[in-house]
Amino acid sequence: MATQLSTAALHPAVRGRTFNLGRDLAIDNRDWLQRFAERAGWTGEVRETAAPAGSPLSSLDLRYPLLVDTGAFRIACSWSEPTPLAEALDRTLADERARSGGADGR
Repeated sequence: MATQLSTAALHPAVRGRTFNLGRDLAIDNRDWLQRFAERAGWTGEVRETAAPAGSPLSSLDLRYPLLVDTGAFRIACSWSEPTPLAEALDRTLADERARSGGADGR
């Protein structure tokens, strides 16, 4: 996202225009979790539960994913993600494992 923001701030083709920024692949929360679990080699079970009362999450209605079309920005700037999704997930997992002392969460 940082490369999108810097491109949006500096690219002459976008001056004075408004764009949606985000990944080119619109996926919901369950799909994100599934992709991350697959990359981690995690085979556990995911159960949906309500957020605890008083939690900031309790006011969110995640039944409806927020989807935005980022195509206009991508075309105007000839922009695409610098890191493929699978690699980004792998890097995130490596960082999380390093922070947790190597525990893999399995």
